Amino acid sequence: MENRQLDMDRILTQVDALYEQNRGEEAEQLMLQSAGEAASLGDEGARLQLLNELLGYYRETSQRERVYQTAAEAMEQAREMGLEGTVPYATTLLNIATAYRACGRLQESREYYAQVQEIYDSQLEPDSMLMAGLKNNIALLYQETGDFAAAKEKLLEALAIVSGRGVAYETAVTCANLASTCMQLEQKEEACDYARRSVEIFQREKVEDSPCHAGSLQLSRKGFQEGIGVLYPGHGGRRKEPGQKRVLPQASGECRRLREGIGPGGTGGRPCAGQAVL
Repeated sequence: MENRQLDMDRILTQVDALYEQNRGEEAEQLMLQSAGEAASLGDEGARLQLLNELLGYYRETSQRERVYQTAAEAMEQAREMGLEGTVPYATTLLNIATAYRACGRLQESREYYAQVQEIYDSQLEPDSMLMAGLKNNIALLYQETGDFAAAKEKLLEALAIVSGRGVAYETAVTCANLASTCMQLEQKEEACDYARRSVEIFQREKVEDSPCHAGSLQLSRKGFQEGIGVLYPGHGGRRKEPGQKRVLPQASGECRRLREGIGPGGTGGRPCAGQAVL
C-alpha cells in the first residue's frame, strides 16, 4: 500500500469550521474517522495528534468515560512511538492531566502534572511559555483542592514568565486567575489590582467574549463582593472576530491550541492549557 500521510491542516480546518457552526458531534466523527484512517496508513503522528484533539473535545463536553479511554489510547500511542521522556510526550501527559482534573480525578491529575514538570525541568528553559502554561494548570489544580495559597504562588511564577516575555493575552488571563485566587484568600486590594490590570490588557487587545474579562471588569468597577460572583477561576476566552459565533467556547479553541509542534509525521500536540489558555 502507498505510504502517505493525512493532510492534518485540512482536517483541523474542517474541525474548527464545524465547531464554529455548533456541529460538535460532526467534528467528533470527522476526528474519529481520520484517526482510524491514520492508523490504517501507519501515520502515527497524525493519530496521536487526533487523539489529543479528541481528548480536549471529550473533556469540554464532559464525556468522562471517553476521556479515560482516549487518554489511555494517546498514552499507548506515544509510548509505541518511543516518545517517553520527550517534550512531545510531556504535552500528551499535560493534556491528560488537564482532562483528569476536569473530571475530578485530582490525585491522578497531580501525578501527571508532576511527570510533565520533571520533563520540562530537564529539557526547557525556565522562562519557556510551556513552563508558564504548566504553572497555570497546576495552579488551577490547587484551586480545585482549596489550596489557594499554593495556587497564588504558581500563578505568580507564571506571571513572571508571561509578563517578562511581553505576551499580552496570556498576561491578562494570568492576572484574572490571580484576581480570583486573591478573592478566595480575601486579599481584596490585590484582587482588585490584578483585575484592573487584566481588564486593561483585554480591552487593549480587543478581547470581548472572555469570562475572565467580564469578571475582572465587574471586580475592578464594583469591588470585591460583586466581582466574586462573576469571576470564576481559569476561564479563557479568545479574540472575537466580526461575525464570529460563540459555540463550544473552549472546545472550538482547543483544536488550535493543540497543534503547535506537529507537522506531517509529527509527535504529540500543543498543550491544552485548559481554561488557563496558555
